[in-house]
Amino acid sequence: MVSCFKKFYTLCFNVKLHGTSKSLWLIAIAASCWSVWLARNEMVFERKVLSMDTLIFHSKMRALLWVRAVFSECMVQERLWWLSLSKCRFVQTYYIGLALSSSWVAKV
Repeated sequence: MVSCFKKFYTLCFNVKLHGTSKSLWLIAIAASCWSVWLARNEMVFERKVLSMDTLIFHSKMRALLWVRAVFSECMVQERLWWLSLSKCRFVQTYYIGLALSSSWVAKV
């Protein structure tokens, strides 16, 4: 259990991922935190309440848009993105040590 946002972020940042996978992970965390913050502001200032499903949808949509903005070469299978991120994984294709393409594909 973490007691503050700084400890939460440190925990998320220290996940054993590298390169593009780590960037995608951190984008997902940042998008989720930003979605929670915006929902909190709507609750406080506009007296709106979002359901958990709506909050998850907003987080996934925001993360998807941010991933596309940062990694334009990244192909995302949107159907799997919405159903279950755990069924997707990031893959890079290499040729003589150079990354040629990147995509999200279904786990086999």
